[in-house]
Amino acid sequence: MKPDRRINFISQKRVKKTLLKSAKAQPKLKASPKKSRKSADLSTFVLATLAAFLLSIETSSIDMTTYSKTSNISQGPTEANIVAKVQAPAPVAVRAPASLPVAAVQVDRLAGLEKEFEEKKIQGIEKLEREEGSSALRVTLSSDQLFMIGSAKLDEKSQPVLKEIVELLKTAPEKTVIEVEGHTDDSPVVHQRRIYGSNWELSAARAASLVHVFEEQGFTKGMMKVIGYGDSRPLLPNRSVNGEAILSNLVKNRRIVLRIYQEEAIKKPL
Repeated sequence: MKPDRRINFISQKRVKKTLLKSAKAQPKLKASPKKSRKSADLSTFVLATLAAFLLSIETSSIDMTTYSKTSNISQGPTEANIVAKVQAPAPVAVRAPASLPVAAVQVDRLAGLEKEFEEKKIQGIEKLEREEGSSALRVTLSSDQLFMIGSAKLDEKSQPVLKEIVELLKTAPEKTVIEVEGHTDDSPVVHQRRIYGSNWELSAARAASLVHVFEEQGFTKGMMKVIGYGDSRPLLPNRSVNGEAILSNLVKNRRIVLRIYQEEAIKKPL
């Protein structure tokens, strides 16, 4: 039951009680039928007037209550409400951006060195490329520009080439590693077989010769490696189907590769 209907119901009960009390309180007088009828009419009139008066009082009280509630709603915001609204807004939480994967933000520190090699165009460098599967920079040198055939001793004509390479490598960033790979063709070692028992020893000895030059120029041992592959990784076939040597391919396969990479870079794929 809603509040207004309840108040009306209570008011009606009060009016009924009042009328009943008034009827009981009237003295019982014996009179003629005409007088009693007039008296009854008068009593009914008085009671009806009294009931209307009481009902008007109750109704006015209900209207006043409703008015007070309505006036409170219709009034503008109170001073307390204004103060509450003027208060500073709640702080907005700002979420920091998610951290990106390391691979996404890693800086290519060898890009500058690669660009210098490209611009310098050093004689004797056969190829400059990035290794597939890693960020290593591969610099391929012709062995014929550095050594005599069948020997690991550096030729005099190699000095200008090595000097330019050393100057560029000195600009490499910290934690740079230089792997020196030695590669040969499949021709057996003949002239210096006592020194180099096979192409394995020859390729490793040639790589070591370059490392000694780098070490003399200030490169530390911890940033250099020597690897001899012999004739196990030819770029091109050494022989034709008939077994004849392909001279141009033999020259390509005799090479030194400088594999340059950062210490934290991906390891060389097997």
